[in-house]
Amino acid sequence: MQVGWNRGKRVRGNIIYITLGEGKVYVEYDGIEHGITQDLIDQGIPQNHIILGHLWEMNAENFANRE
Repeated sequence: MQVGWNRGKRVRGNIIYITLGEGKVYVEYDGIEHGITQDLIDQGIPQNHIILGHLWEMNAENFANRE
């Protein structure tokens, strides 16, 4: 989470936003420089269970469909 001040008001923003559902991990937003995906794989989450939702908006290939 990023926190700070803007025009005298406290502001915050998420660096990553992940949702879980249907046995999958949906990465809705990934603001980490190196990305969160490899960290999830390193922690034992199968690649085909990780859905890069933030890339769908750019019409990119779904990570879970890659071999």
